[in-house]
Amino acid sequence: MRKTDVRYTMNTQIKEGLVVNKKKPKHLFGEQELVQFTNTFWAVDDAHFIYPRNKVQIPFTIAVLCWTGARIGAFFPEKENKDKGGLRYRDIDLVLKRIPSGGWKVIYRIDQRWVKITVTLRILYGTSTSQHSKLLYDDTQHLIALALADNAFWGIDSFEDLWQLQIPPGEDELILRWKNDSTKALHILRNATMQHGVTEEPLPKRTFDRILKSVLNLSG
Repeated sequence: MRKTDVRYTMNTQIKEGLVVNKKKPKHLFGEQELVQFTNTFWAVDDAHFIYPRNKVQIPFTIAVLCWTGARIGAFFPEKENKDKGGLRYRDIDLVLKRIPSGGWKVIYRIDQRWVKITVTLRILYGTSTSQHSKLLYDDTQHLIALALADNAFWGIDSFEDLWQLQIPPGEDELILRWKNDSTKALHILRNATMQHGVTEEPLPKRTFDRILKSVLNLSG
């Protein structure tokens, strides 16, 4: 039978319901999965996470991947070239925004440098978010905690220093600055072990995958 005949016969059988054209289902990570993951993540035994920093890094990464729609590889460096890729402090602009009720809220923007169609560092894809009303799902607290642990802010060394900041009269926002160029180049998601502590090496994607799969299995 000729190739064209095979194609015609198959299409006819599908149309008549004799053959089903099966497609591989896509298991999307939606709002329900995010809620289940987050609730399970904070309830499971600490032994699953090797090092406390991952208690902050993992939920932060999950939240950012959800609201940016980025590929997982956008925030993890390439195996062959660790200098290429990975989320760094230079990729984030952090601002305190005045709110009508008084005080301020945290907003920040992430610039994705390493996406599929990006061939140069000059091309950036910025996405912004702000504090979530529920603390459990607020990734701004995770970002600030990581920055404070890394001593990354200029003029801010603790949460107390942050809470005391005031937006100047007549202005609507206050931009938070990173300490210096070496801080800007630092990976935010970093490898940490009980043996060596927090290193300057980026968090391996395999570690993220392992923790993600473990929590997903536990949450059903």
